[in-house]
Amino acid sequence: MWDAKTGAAIADLSGHYLGVRSASFSPDGARVVTSSSDKTARLWDAKTGAAIAVLSGHGDEVNSAAFSQDGARVVTASNDKTARLWDAQTGAEIAVLSGYGDAVTSAAFSPDGARVVTASLDKTARIWDISGIPKGNLFKIACAWLPDRDLTEIAKDYGLTNLDPICEGDPPLPNLPRQ
Repeated sequence: MWDAKTGAAIADLSGHYLGVRSASFSPDGARVVTSSSDKTARLWDAKTGAAIAVLSGHGDEVNSAAFSQDGARVVTASNDKTARLWDAQTGAEIAVLSGYGDAVTSAAFSPDGARVVTASLDKTARIWDISGIPKGNLFKIACAWLPDRDLTEIAKDYGLTNLDPICEGDPPLPNLPRQ
């Protein structure tokens, strides 16, 4: 990162072991996200250059990465024919947007954060409705996606007899993008 007035280096975001393909600031300017040919995206502290999180899960080069307008999420686009949604605080993967016939070259959030647009070498651009995915606690998101919300069938499969409901009170989510 460089000081725009003086041209002096402010921070060196070192950590990727192959070429960096994109970089962008969070809306508040406190963080930076980079994407790389090393199959990862990384979150950085914009003032110190310290690494915050590695977003790993893609199977090929990550072409672009962008923050949502509220800075709570990151979307990445990859040559592995997927885009992925991440929690910007923890670096945890939230959703995989798949079904492309070729590399996904870029992705961005709508201004309200309710949708993601992606572009692919398969000659398509797609708009994904992510408004039904709650923000914050990824455990609540996982509970909302479970088809067996009270886990009784899983408990039976493993011979468990004393399983407290862990997703109690979390309503299921409709129409979420799934892998």
